[in-house]
Amino acid sequence: MGKLPPELQDSAVSGLVERWGAQDAESASRWLSGRPEGPARDAGVKALIGSISDTNPAEAWKWALSVSDSKARGDALKAVFRQWQGKDGSAAMAALQALDPPLPGLSLR
Repeated sequence: MGKLPPELQDSAVSGLVERWGAQDAESASRWLSGRPEGPARDAGVKALIGSISDTNPAEAWKWALSVSDSKARGDALKAVFRQWQGKDGSAAMAALQALDPPLPGLSLR
């Protein structure tokens, strides 16, 4: 990915992880774990979250916590929380309550 211009790296990583994550989320996760922090990794993490949040919201939550950009991290956490809440509300609430600092924009009701 390093040979691509920086403005294309985010979309390349996102597209790769989106397709790969749908087929083999575990391998895509391992690959992403080795990527350096930054916008391209964050794009890949968001794509992976989209691939796994329905089947494994707890893992998607962990990945959302790893997004380096604070606004993008908050957006990812909110999206995972809303989906997770429909599947297992108590687990989603426990994860939300464990955040330090709390996530603005989500109530604990």
